[in-house]
Amino acid sequence: MFKIILFMHGSLGEAFIRASSLVFGSQGELEAYGLELGCDVDGLKCRIRESIRGSGAKGQEVLVLTDLMNGTPFNSMMELDGECRFKHFTGVNFPLFLEVLNRRMTQDIEEAVKGLDEVARSSIYDCNAFLEQLENE
Repeated sequence: MFKIILFMHGSLGEAFIRASSLVFGSQGELEAYGLELGCDVDGLKCRIRESIRGSGAKGQEVLVLTDLMNGTPFNSMMELDGECRFKHFTGVNFPLFLEVLNRRMTQDIEEAVKGLDEVARSSIYDCNAFLEQLENE
């Protein structure tokens, strides 16, 4: 099973993990790192680097999920990309996170990340347009 690291603003990553336990139960190999105002970004990046390297030393692959393209968590992970080996997706929403957890149960990391960007796009709906379409049918 590959490790999943969430590096997001505030406590969003921790909230994703807590909320996902309502769907899948408690999951292992999940870590959340939160960027807070005035925090030590280099220290966070160092902790994440060590976590990724520790997993790599055990032969475990790592998927890092960040919340916002060009945000500090994203930029920090892009800086680590040359130093560590991991997969990275950004712009993560809760449905995408649940999909990753579901795929991780039966797929390796290469299979699990295929098409994730499309999953994220297809999880967003304009509910008013949907209801309007139903009324017109």
